[in-house]
Amino acid sequence: MAMQETKINVIILTGFLGAGKTSVLNNLLILYSNQKNMVIENEFGSESVDGNLVKLKQERVFELNNGCICCSLGEELYAVLREIAELSTPPDNVFIEASGLADPGALASVFIFETISEYFVVKSVIGVVDAVLFEDSLTQVPEAGRQLAIADLILLNKEAMVANGYTKSLEQKIKHINPLSVVFPTNHGKVTKEMVAQNLTRDTQLFDYQETHPHTHSDVKSILLDFKDAVFDLGRLRSILTVSLFLHYHQIYRIKGFVRVNESKGLYLVQSVGQQLSIIPVESKKDQKPFLVVIGKGLTRKGIMKLFSKGFDHGAMSRYIGEA
Repeated sequence: MAMQETKINVIILTGFLGAGKTSVLNNLLILYSNQKNMVIENEFGSESVDGNLVKLKQERVFELNNGCICCSLGEELYAVLREIAELSTPPDNVFIEASGLADPGALASVFIFETISEYFVVKSVIGVVDAVLFEDSLTQVPEAGRQLAIADLILLNKEAMVANGYTKSLEQKIKHINPLSVVFPTNHGKVTKEMVAQNLTRDTQLFDYQETHPHTHSDVKSILLDFKDAVFDLGRLRSILTVSLFLHYHQIYRIKGFVRVNESKGLYLVQSVGQQLSIIPVESKKDQKPFLVVIGKGLTRKGIMKLFSKGFDHGAMSRYIGEA
């Protein structure tokens, strides 16, 4: 691949069949029409985006139609990314519209490989939800819960087709499954730069999370871990999470939060999507408290606490193991 100074931004669009991903994609291309964009599409049996893109200009569309982008199309996806990176003038953005059955965590994990991450960076995973069919999809389609858990920005599409009170109820249910996401009701796949910007600026800002245990029809749950007195060994924490995400990828969908490590007085931001892990120092607010939110399937507080306690610095307080 050709070397380049600036990495190409990747925006992944996910959502169940018919939720409105193509409409969102078209609106995103309008928003970023002053930049060079390319599209990778992997949708079964839906209307091709190729004929509907607005103001393509320099954009190209790569269609992967022979399987799911996150599994059987792995080599084909890699070939497309390599072709894009080797262009004499690479794009600013690559938008990936995944199949409604795709696992966005597996797709995002492609970008942890050094040969890919050297040229591309996943900026956002946008989940598109059909307000009318959301609850049915959540109970009938296993991928629906995972798609919600992975997304940074969730668009509750077709909200005009349901009652206002029901929309509020759906927003709450989505936030219970994924408290780390930003949720916006919308229609016709409308998305604004403000929505995307609010999502992208949350990584180093103080965000509040109140753990709740509502009655929902999803087996995806979130667990809040309070680490206000704990200090982690950075190398040990990175190693433990890397192995755990590899082995328990189908259980641990998402991790995000702040921790203290033994090499620094400041906080480190811990994030994972699928098998993609990032632990970096950040400039946090003075009142930012260390904590982690873990989202996944079949999780228990005791099991998650035991996992993270293995990453404690030897001088850290061991009381967490007892509290687990």
